[in-house]
Amino acid sequence: AIQEGLLVKSPDRTGVTFVHDSIQSAAYSLLDIDNQSSFHLQLGRLLQTKLFPCIYQQHFFTIANQLARGYKLITEREERIDAMQIFLIAGEKSRAASAFPEAQYFFARAI
Repeated sequence: AIQEGLLVKSPDRTGVTFVHDSIQSAAYSLLDIDNQSSFHLQLGRLLQTKLFPCIYQQHFFTIANQLARGYKLITEREERIDAMQIFLIAGEKSRAASAFPEAQYFFARAI
């Protein structure tokens, strides 16, 4: 994909990024709904476990959103409890910021 000009090295040189949002959207649309949910869950898990604690809070909503988009695929009890706690915190933070639709989104997934 890099040779085809669809991806470029990220500015920090730690990964790659799409050259344009429309290319990312087109690639994403090729995934069926089950694969999309699985992709988001895997990404949320990866971010949750690999981010350094000092930057975890900066990316908290990214993690919460990724887990929320794949939460129906979580089968392990312990992981479901962890996700529920993340959704509750995200809901509380959203509510405190008067982002009520987002708060409802996270609270609904915490149930």
